[in-house]
Amino acid sequence: MINKTKTTTLFIIRMAIVCFWFLGFILFLYGPAIIKFIMPRDRSINVYLITSIINSNLFDEFERKTGIKVHVKYFEYNSAMQTQMRISGGSGYDVITPSDYTVDLLRKENLLHQIDTSKLYNFNQLDFRLLNRDFDPNNKYSIPVCWSTYGIAYNKKWFKEFKKYPQGLDALFEPDSVWKGPEWEKRKDLYRVCVMDDPRDMIFLASLYLYGLCKTFSKVRLEKIRKILVKQKQWIGGYAESNLPYYLSGVYPVAFATASLMIQMLKEDYDFGFVLPKEGSLITIENLAIPKNAEHVEEAHLLIDFLLSKQAQIDSFNEYGFTPSNKDVYSYLENICRENYAIFPDDSYFKKLHPIHSGLSVKDAHELWIDVKSR
Repeated sequence: MINKTKTTTLFIIRMAIVCFWFLGFILFLYGPAIIKFIMPRDRSINVYLITSIINSNLFDEFERKTGIKVHVKYFEYNSAMQTQMRISGGSGYDVITPSDYTVDLLRKENLLHQIDTSKLYNFNQLDFRLLNRDFDPNNKYSIPVCWSTYGIAYNKKWFKEFKKYPQGLDALFEPDSVWKGPEWEKRKDLYRVCVMDDPRDMIFLASLYLYGLCKTFSKVRLEKIRKILVKQKQWIGGYAESNLPYYLSGVYPVAFATASLMIQMLKEDYDFGFVLPKEGSLITIENLAIPKNAEHVEEAHLLIDFLLSKQAQIDSFNEYGFTPSNKDVYSYLENICRENYAIFPDDSYFKKLHPIHSGLSVKDAHELWIDVKSR
């Protein structure tokens, strides 16, 4: 009887040991997943945001409304964000803000997650003119959050004697063909243009002037673009977008700039004009996108929808001047902005606005620009 009891006890002990090691093995294999399932889910999201398009206070408001913490890191140039996505394989962030041509590059490299627009309540409120563009057909990978036209800014006082304000791109490239006569000869040495120090923007601008917008850039066309940009240097006062009020107030009478930079100047000083070139112009469309390996896709959709909402778009416009993508916001904006043709062009002119596209390689752009700047 004693032997039988002892045998039973040993059996129980052995089974307990086996069960212990089996349980340990299971926990070793599946412990992290079990803990992740049991523990409360991490309610946070990582955002990689280009500077000066979205009011940063909105992220605090989003957290108050949803309980989702937003961690924001900023970049200044699309190239920096694109490099980060390539290195990480599209991981590390949940929402990014690529410009038009960068969306095209990232989606072609399979670095973006498809967006489910059925989860975006505000998607149907977006300006249809910004949707289904060549850089992202059917908006599978990006959602426009704001946009801005590029136009010609000028000091009205400087042109008063000419009785003719700048109207076309020739005012930027060949002003001798626009203004003539004794008054021009007397003042043309003071005529200077301020343009952007961005190779893509300037090459596309020159392309628009010479050919209309190019879908591709042959060596022959790039050489002609290089020559017109070199020729333009005799009229260039500076390559800069910042401090436009200072430059236009007396240093340079003309500048090529985005509407987002001009809005505050137009509000404060009626001596400045801003027009869209008669030939057509450039447009930048800033977008929200989800990287390929984002960890918080559901939270990303919530944030994107929030940033498209009416009040969020108004707050960002008031802070930075980029035109909202939510068309329902337009009627809430000040008349000086809403009724300005250069800021809010009609459908007819909108067809003449061209986003920068990915048809120009980084190598070609930088080599050409270095050559132009060095002369």
